[in-house]
Amino acid sequence: MNAIPRTHIHNVGAMPAGITHRPVPPIQPNGTAAQVWELPTGHDSMITMLAELSELLLKLA
Repeated sequence: MNAIPRTHIHNVGAMPAGITHRPVPPIQPNGTAAQVWELPTGHDSMITMLAELSELLLKLA
């Protein structure tokens, strides 16, 4: 399981006060650099930014 590369997509808009994202370690378990992408939207990016989220996911395909 640790050999599978990971990509994190953080929704960074409209976060309530006191809420933070879980930190992403700079190195993944498989030894490669962590990949973190951000979308300027709230929790429901699949509704509010469907096209942009789809583009990010297609990059991983």
